[in-house]
Amino acid sequence: MNTTRGIFAIAISVFLFLPQLVAAQQVAPGTVEEELHALGLHTGETVRLLRQLVAKRAVDQKLKRLQVAVLALQLRSNTIGDIDRRIRTLEDRATEVRDLTANFETESRRIEEMAQNDSITDQDRAQLQSSRTQIETQIDLAAQRLWSLESQILDLQNELASKRRDVDALEEIVMEGLGDL
Repeated sequence: MNTTRGIFAIAISVFLFLPQLVAAQQVAPGTVEEELHALGLHTGETVRLLRQLVAKRAVDQKLKRLQVAVLALQLRSNTIGDIDRRIRTLEDRATEVRDLTANFETESRRIEEMAQNDSITDQDRAQLQSSRTQIETQIDLAAQRLWSLESQILDLQNELASKRRDVDALEEIVMEGLGDL
């Protein structure tokens, strides 16, 4: 690849200086010198076109890099949106579990108060105690579920922060690339 670039650089150098050398000489019509002079003028045009082509390719390469960065930016932004939605869904579930836990706790207190009533039988008291034990089990399960949801939310929030940093870095690359055009 470096050899090709070296040959390309030499060819450009020759083409750059050849028109100037040919143009500086006086030529007689119908001679070899006239043909060389015409060739030099064509070579100058070729060099100009070659310069334009090289510049266009450089711009095209920058545009392709920018397109890739913009595509990556879009994908990261979509991922951020997905993570945001997942966090909201988990937060909604966590709120439902908190509400359910509060209802269980209220029911547990109500059963406790009923069990302390002197007018109920021992059999009813045992049944109330069994119901209260079941509710306390449900409260424990809800607490475990809530802990799991909050852990998932925290993990997603950390991932979200990381993705946002990636998007910020990509935005900076795109803006620099646009500034270079």
